[in-house]
Amino acid sequence: MDAYSSRTEAIKDATPAAVAASTEAHGREPNQRELLHIQQDVTMATRNGKPEGSIDWDEYTRHWDATLGGNLAKIAVKLCEAGKSEPAAGGRPDRQAEAIAARTALAQAQAKGSSWTRADLMRQVGLAMRLPRLGARTRRSW
Repeated sequence: MDAYSSRTEAIKDATPAAVAASTEAHGREPNQRELLHIQQDVTMATRNGKPEGSIDWDEYTRHWDATLGGNLAKIAVKLCEAGKSEPAAGGRPDRQAEAIAARTALAQAQAKGSSWTRADLMRQVGLAMRLPRLGARTRRSW
């Protein structure tokens, strides 16, 4: 989980100084509403811009796989096995299917917003591997 929470840590580390500055400027502790705005300001101040140009999805996938200690494929396998009553031969999808699912999931998570969680990514991996949602009784068509 630490791989995903570096921004949270940066914000958490910078917030006390911003609160102290606000307290000094106004002569009182900020209320909850003011704390929300202070934290939002800190969030925006610590955000790095995205690089210009197109995204190399293969490199991005390799980066996240390395960040997760090579576990991206293992996570995809677990999701695949959880969604099937009988695992495929060897209990794992082929390497190409894993790579496609990982790239698709990462692209979908990024398309939904600039910040996303592990749960968001795992949901997209499941969708990319065409798994039914765990615990869902039926899939309804609206």
